[in-house]
Amino acid sequence: MPILYKSSPFRTYSYYIIYPVLICISIFFIRGLFSYGDFGFFSIAMILIFIYVLITSFESLLKLRYVEVTENYISIRTIKGMKTVDFKDVVSVYNLININGASIILWYKDTKTKKMKVVLIRPEEKNPSPRVGFPLYSYGSSELSMTKFIKEKAIKENPDYINKNNPRWFLFSINYK
Repeated sequence: MPILYKSSPFRTYSYYIIYPVLICISIFFIRGLFSYGDFGFFSIAMILIFIYVLITSFESLLKLRYVEVTENYISIRTIKGMKTVDFKDVVSVYNLININGASIILWYKDTKTKKMKVVLIRPEEKNPSPRVGFPLYSYGSSELSMTKFIKEKAIKENPDYINKNNPRWFLFSINYK
């Protein structure tokens, strides 16, 4: 089967390095701010910011996977090897609102354990748009082509598909709603 869509290898694997670095930096600064002992407005604000970075980085690190999408199934690379997910097992897929908007959350039902699983995908951009400055994802932006393809296939094959067109912000967005 030819691969129609896939994760960006560079973006996916670089985040396996970036997230642990962000976690370590957050822990270092939280510890430093607590040991400083002055709990003024600035210190409390900085602690909250670093706690947010710590939680989102840890959540992303646990769910980030390399994914390949073909016409018939989705392949997810895990530590144990490749896992195949049929479109009939896809429960929901949506874009994640983040800095550049190029992240996808995929919910699927594991056929072996009968449990819901979630995957964070950093897709490869086939036609990257030229970006000037600091790109921001606007709430009204259209879905990525990978999201549209998976959603269309899942709606056809799964009558229980949860069709939500609302992209979500990041903190705890991976929780099933």
